[in-house]
Amino acid sequence: MRALITDFSRVLLFPKDDSFKSGLNALNNQLLDVNPDYDFWQYFKLNYDLLEYYKSLDLPVYMFTSETIQDHPALKEVFKGIFKDIFSAKKLGLSKKEAESYIRLAKVLGHNQNEIFYIDDNYDNFTAAKKAGCKAILYKSNDDVIDRLELN
Repeated sequence: MRALITDFSRVLLFPKDDSFKSGLNALNNQLLDVNPDYDFWQYFKLNYDLLEYYKSLDLPVYMFTSETIQDHPALKEVFKGIFKDIFSAKKLGLSKKEAESYIRLAKVLGHNQNEIFYIDDNYDNFTAAKKAGCKAILYKSNDDVIDRLELN
């Protein structure tokens, strides 16, 4: 393993309201439309345990997310020292549901796809990453991700 790429929403970021099932980017955009200075932490919570695990790894960790919630100012300090770079499919004109996106991302990182672990909670994204040749993990829990990474 030469690099780890992780999704953000519902892997590292969750809604504070556990019953909320819609998209986190959509919620963020709605809240920004009403008040650009809304209190991010009133609506969202981070998976600090997995972030700490990522920080302990002896390899570069990247984020590949669908849209732009990761750009919220409340997150800037949290990400320092964890992510080597953060990529937005929306900004890059890519689809996380297409294998070609992971092939292109691997080239940008200077790695072969089979040298990359990719973690996502979305089955379609997970499948696309596997199809591209990445070692993909479908996020179910922190323990599952850590166990799978430790075995490799």
